[in-house]
Formats: sequence, structure tokens, C-alpha cells
Amino acid sequence: MADGGEAAGAVIVGAIAVAAAVMVIWTALAATLEIFSYLVLVYYPLAALIGLLAGMACAATVIARDLLAASSRTGRTLTPDDVAGAGTLFGDPPRGPARYFGWDRAWPRYLPFQAQRDLVDATRAASRFLTTQSARVRAECRSAATIALYVVFGVLPHAAFALSFVLFATFLVAVCAAVVLIGWLSQLVAIVLLRTTDAVIRRIFRLSTRCVTCYEVARLPSYRCLRCSNVHRDLRPSRLGVLWHRCECSAVLPTTIIRASSGALRKNIVCPYCDRTLPDGSGSRQTIQVPTFGAVGVGKTRLLFSAAIGLHEAYAPHSTRIGPLDGRSRAALDIARDVIGARKHTTKTAHGPSPVALAILVEPLKGRPFELHLLDAAGEHFTEKDGAAPLHYLHSAETLLFVIDPFSTDDMRAAIPDPAAAGLVVGDSGPEDSYSITVELLRSAGLDPTERALGIVVSKVDDLRRLGFDPALDPDDQRAIEQWLVDRGLDNLVTRAGQDFGRVRYFLADSMGQSILDPCHPLHIVTWLAQQVSVDLVPATAVGARP
Repeated sequence: MADGGEAAGAVIVGAIAVAAAVMVIWTALAATLEIFSYLVLVYYPLAALIGLLAGMACAATVIARDLLAASSRTGRTLTPDDVAGAGTLFGDPPRGPARYFGWDRAWPRYLPFQAQRDLVDATRAASRFLTTQSARVRAECRSAATIALYVVFGVLPHAAFALSFVLFATFLVAVCAAVVLIGWLSQLVAIVLLRTTDAVIRRIFRLSTRCVTCYEVARLPSYRCLRCSNVHRDLRPSRLGVLWHRCECSAVLPTTIIRASSGALRKNIVCPYCDRTLPDGSGSRQTIQVPTFGAVGVGKTRLLFSAAIGLHEAYAPHSTRIGPLDGRSRAALDIARDVIGARKHTTKTAHGPSPVALAILVEPLKGRPFELHLLDAAGEHFTEKDGAAPLHYLHSAETLLFVIDPFSTDDMRAAIPDPAAAGLVVGDSGPEDSYSITVELLRSAGLDPTERALGIVVSKVDDLRRLGFDPALDPDDQRAIEQWLVDRGLDNLVTRAGQDFGRVRYFLADSMGQSILDPCHPLHIVTWLAQQVSVDLVPATAVGARP
């Protein structure tokens, strides 16, 4: 019985042990399931959400912080050295006249040049951040326990963080790139519009920049910086700025020729050909060039002197400011006043590579200001083959003034064998040679004289009258003046002039200080030439109405 009782007790104990073990296992399994359900239903979704939000926040923070700190990274900031240095940022030289000088020493536009570099740096900063954080996590997982904890609790939020960070950083960079692209395209449109507007306005109002030293026409004037000695060769809207260019010294310079020439840089205009400083405001007004040509001694200098003095006389009663543009013109105008006022002999123009010029600025009370350049080249230029080649201003002149000494024709030389005894200074060669040399110069340069106006002046009318060779010629009778020249053996010249030039008018000139109301005063000649480029030089009431 004792053995049976012990056996029964053992069975009961075993059953209890099994039941206890089952209970423990069941409880452990239930707890595990509860923990797993908590992880699945609560922790993992919450941890994933937090990981996603944290990734987005970190991506935004890293990108924004890097972009805001971009200006402090001097090694990655594009500078004027990158623009104008040996390894030019743009690769190709600027277009237009500035290509001979290269890019100006100025800061490039932020869009797209610096912006592109900043976005690349921001992308790299995001990549470095994610790589660094992942390395820190791996460094913490050194034991089996930490690895197990990371697998259970850290993998999902870490993966969510990394995925969110990468996607949101990519999205932010893409948005920034889209903004840069839109801004860049908008700037391109603005550049085209501003350049076109500037060019159209300059063409409509015939605005031009003509140097008073070398007499070249500058399609694109240069400008000296307001703060430093840098000369900017191209201030049009470009890769260096749309509304403004920023010089190497950080001075802000306005773009477009009109804004630069009439605004802050009006005193800093530089000729791109000779690097001389141009008169204030050059390029913001129309320039009328009156280039004369003719042999030595035909009276070109005195004619222009008389026209300049007459211009001042015509404007004297009116509220118009008129004066020389530069020091050389001021000195020449003083000489003109002395020569014309005292009826002195005119000193011969020195034979040099460039002409003597009277550059005058006229600023009417009503209407647009303009410049008048009276150009007097030595007669030797027009008596030698290729002698006029250095006179480049003839290529761009819209009007020309041909001065004929009536006493230099074969007919008049025969009539007056001793000019000195008659008190005459006669041109040293016939007018046909001067005319042919000048016209051939224009044709050899590929220019069409028919697009230009020509004034033909018979000078020394006072001597013609004094010696009786002026049978009551009427200055307004074109046919009579033509016939007078034909009768003096210049029929070929008269015919050629009518065929070569688009508009031709003949004048009689008395440059000995007559009243501006005299129809032979040279002011009437210059007035007609100015009208050919749509400028009323002087009030009609000041000189009398003329056809």
C-alpha cells in the first residue's frame, strides 16, 4: 500500500509539475504575444512615424543650414577671379565687342552659377549627415545584447528615418533646383527684353557714343567703376547681372547703355578704342558728325569755325545751353571766336593721323540734347592715295561735307594766273581728286554712299563777289549752282555726286563773319546736314526759313 501511495503521489506531483510548466509556458507565450502585439500595433507604427518625421525634420534642417552657411565657405564661393581668371568660369569669351577684352572683373549672377554649386554642396552635406549617423549607430552595437535590442527596437525607426531623410532631402533639393531653373529662365527672358529695349530705344532716338579723341564709334562703351580703377567693358544684362553688375570691389553698377550713360556712371564713360574718358553722358544722346573733306587750302577750317560761332549766336536769345564738350574743343572754339571776330587768316590744319574737332553739346530747353562734332582733317589726307584711310570716322558718318575751292578749277586758274596778287589762297589740287579718294575709301570699306547725304560747298563766295566771278548766284537755286560748277569744268563731278550719294545739296559759303541771316552763312549748311539725321539744329526763326 505504501508503494502504491508513493506512486500515486509521484503521479500527482508530476501532473502538478506538468501543469505548472504548461502554465509557465502559456504565460510566457501570452506575454510574448502581448509584447509582440504591442510592438506591432503600437511601438512600430509610432516609432516608424517618429522616424519619418525626424528624417524629414533633419533633412530640412541639414539642407537649410548648409544653404544658409554657403556664403561663409570662401573656397566654394565664385569670385571675379573665377570669371576673369585664366580658368574662366564661363569657358567661352563674351560676345560682341567685349570679346577682345574678356570677361569683366565682376561677380557672377547667383542664378544659376553659385546656386548650382550651393545645391551640390547641400546634397553632399545631407549625404555626409546620413552616413555619419549610420556610423554612430553601428558603433553602438558592439555586443550581442545591443545588437538584439537594435534588431528588435531600432531597425524599423532607423530605416524609416533613413528613407524619409533621403526622400525628403531629394525632394527639397529638387524643389530648390526647380526654383533655380525657373529663376534662371526668368532672368534669361529679362536679359533678352532689357537688351532689346535698350537697342530699340537707342536706334529710334539715334543715340550713339562717338569719341572726341579718336573719333571712333563705340557700339559698346566702357565704364570705369565708381570705387576702384576697374574698367567694365560690357555693362549689358548678362551672366554678370540682370539689372546690376557687382564689381570686384562690390560697387553696384547699373546695366544697359542708357541707364549707365545717363545715371550713376555718366562721368565714368571710357572709349574702348583709346581708353580716354568721354564727356559726361556720352551714349545717352544723339551725335551728329559733320566730317569735311577737300584739298589743302579750300577753306574747310574757316567754314567750320564760322558755323560754330554762328551756332552760338543763333542760340544766344533762346533758353538753350550750348558749350564745348571737352578741353580741346574749348580751345578750338576760343580760336574760332578770335579768327572769325577779328577776320584773321586761318592757320592751316596740321597734317596728322586724326582731325581737329569742335565737339559741341546742345541742350535745348525743350527736346532732347545732342552732340555736334565738326571734324576738320588736313587736306593732305584727300590728295594722296590711301591718305584718308586713317580717318575711320568717315565709315560711320551719315552725312559728309565736300568743300570746293572755286579758284582751284582749271578754268579759274587760267582766269587768275597769279592768285597771290589777287589776294587769294587757292587749294593746291583740283576737287575731283579729293572727291574720288573719299568715295573710293567708302566703297573699299564695303559701304554704300547712296545711304548717305552729301553737302557740296562752293567756298570763298566773298572772293568770287569781290573779283566779279559771281553773276548774282542764288544760294537757294540748286540748278544755278550746279550749272556754274559745270561751266567751270566740273560736270563729271556733278554727275558722279548725283549717282554716288542718296541726297545731294549744293551751297555757297561766305565764312568771313557774315550775319547768320545771310543765306551764305555756313550755319545753314550744318543745319541742312543735321536735318538729314532728323535733328533741327537751330530754331527756324533764328536763321530764317530755308528749303
